[in-house]
Amino acid sequence: MNRLCAVAAAAALAAMPSPSDAQRPQLPWSPELGVQGGFSRFKASGTGRRADQADFFDVPGFTLSPLVPASGATALYAIIPVHGKLALEPSFATSQLEGGTGHGLTLVLASLRSDYALTKSVYAAAGALLGFIETTGQHQTQLGVTAAVGYRLHLAGRLNGRLEADWQTTKKVALLPPWNTYSLLFGISSPVTRGAADHSALTSQGAMGGGVGRPASRWQPVIGIQSGYQRTHQVGSSGDITVMSFPSWGSGLTTSPLGGAIAPSAPTMYVIVPVAPRLALEPGVDLHRTQFKNITAFSGNFAGRLDYALSGGWYTAGGVNLHLIKATKGAFTDTSKTTVSVPGVNLAWGYRFHLSGELAGRVEINYTMFKANGDLSQATNTVGLMVGAAMPLQ
Repeated sequence: MNRLCAVAAAAALAAMPSPSDAQRPQLPWSPELGVQGGFSRFKASGTGRRADQADFFDVPGFTLSPLVPASGATALYAIIPVHGKLALEPSFATSQLEGGTGHGLTLVLASLRSDYALTKSVYAAAGALLGFIETTGQHQTQLGVTAAVGYRLHLAGRLNGRLEADWQTTKKVALLPPWNTYSLLFGISSPVTRGAADHSALTSQGAMGGGVGRPASRWQPVIGIQSGYQRTHQVGSSGDITVMSFPSWGSGLTTSPLGGAIAPSAPTMYVIVPVAPRLALEPGVDLHRTQFKNITAFSGNFAGRLDYALSGGWYTAGGVNLHLIKATKGAFTDTSKTTVSVPGVNLAWGYRFHLSGELAGRVEINYTMFKANGDLSQATNTVGLMVGAAMPLQ
């Protein structure tokens, strides 16, 4: 009996946290990288109840409108702990577009703010933002301020999420009026550092950029975002469209105020789902919706492909695409239609590698082909040189 009591007491003591663990403070912030998107409403300052707002929904968010370069949701953000409950958050999105006319457009949106943890989950933020536009030999910089309140939550494994209400306002400049932007955004992020034990586990698995996944698999379940260079050729036309963007625009040009060009490419966001030792399923998506007055346009860019792991970090891939467009009646050649879909196929060759902490990276060249559609556009072929960063789902 005494021996049994002694064993039970030892087990209870082993289960209790050590004094050092109990006294170690729970840090409110950790170094993280993330991506966000959601709903944004642009409203000119000083116009009262006039119905001049423009509503945008983008997953993920990016620089979209040349009229309001300093307003909207940046897609990429980083959390940098400073001290105690305080952290810095830089965020960024940029794109450079060149159309068939030879005219180029460069858009940059950057923000730097302070995030303060009110509770373990609730935070408030405030800071400054900068928008830059350059086109046809002219450029303009617009400054503003931003404020936000948000709620953080744990999603799965090392994956974190947040829901945030954000307000931005910009000052009037020579070429651009002042604007207010109201956004409701959802973000996902992952730590950029890991312990020594975790890093050694990654190395022992030999998964280049795959992280610690299934022992018999070359792949790990992740969610990622890609950026880079894409050139779209419209078959039978000399008007190629070139985009360099971070993150990738995907099918965002379809709903853009730039003119609604139909130039779909590889989706901006992707998920890796291991299905066999060397084989993984990769669905991809980006979503965009614009509404201004009585005009609405939605673009859904969907893809599904199979990724096959070769030696080291090399892989090859192939699959199918679907570009779905829904718009106000009268937007298509057949004026009775409100929805049009265009199928396509894709091929890719790439290399995976470890970035930092839980983050995996990849570089790939992909080729996407969409067939012609009488109600919409000519056939298009897009070649892309893309860089991806992915966060683990486990």
